[in-house]
Amino acid sequence: MTIQLTTISCKATNEEILRDAAVGLDLSLLGARTERFGSGEELSRKSANIGMLFASAQAATTNGIDFVCLSKDFVVSETGNPSLDRVKAAIEMIKYGVSQIAVVIAPEVETFNATLDMLEGVDSSRIVLSFPLSGEEKTDELDTCISRAKEMNVQLLAQVDAETVLASNPERFIHIGPDIRMNAPTPHLAREARFALRAAAQESGQELRVLLDIGVIISATRQAAKERLILNETISGKKMFSRTVHVIGTVCDIADATEYWLGQGAADGVVYLPASAGTDVASLVKGVIPFLVGRATA
Repeated sequence: MTIQLTTISCKATNEEILRDAAVGLDLSLLGARTERFGSGEELSRKSANIGMLFASAQAATTNGIDFVCLSKDFVVSETGNPSLDRVKAAIEMIKYGVSQIAVVIAPEVETFNATLDMLEGVDSSRIVLSFPLSGEEKTDELDTCISRAKEMNVQLLAQVDAETVLASNPERFIHIGPDIRMNAPTPHLAREARFALRAAAQESGQELRVLLDIGVIISATRQAAKERLILNETISGKKMFSRTVHVIGTVCDIADATEYWLGQGAADGVVYLPASAGTDVASLVKGVIPFLVGRATA
């Protein structure tokens, strides 16, 4: 269920338009991982929490989230090929009933072709191949893989950092698919990068949506959310969302920030990065999304 929200078309016109804002949910935190604590101790989860992953994905996509994501940080197990394992998990999630999933693979020819082989016979309308771009890839080899994917009607989603967009030619990123997923440290930088991408797309006669990563920690009060942030950072010994736009607060705070940033032209849609699989995912699905839908239809 795509939500309609107001955003600015481009920097040149500053025209406000009502746009279908796609909403994604990144569930990579449910993968296998090793937590390194400030004391030097390590705690490993040898394999992904598949049960929680499937349940969370199905709940999200049946309650207003357009798609779920498995990013490069999601690892199914400590052995095997991370990219191909993510694709296998995505295929099983489609069989389980998840409506649409974007899965990140390495932008390498061998991995790309192996992935496309795995997707033969899979409903291509429900799976999106996403891959991070640094602007330094061998474009000829990658273009061949992209052409094959499009021949198979496999949807593609480039993933870029705002700094990369602004430091290189935005035209390199706009021909891959109708959407781009972007990470930015501030909404202001996101806005500049989005305007650059959309301007390049318009010059090429394309329509492009930019989906912005937003980290979230959600609690009943802002103080409680801030305390959760402090607790998580104390336990892990590292800053959360240090290079990602984020909101720490209540359901209303997340909805307000989403509306405001889209309205200011920072994005055409969002991908939420929850800090916890339980509290934050539930708050997004049962709180933030209904809130945004209610405002859009009021």
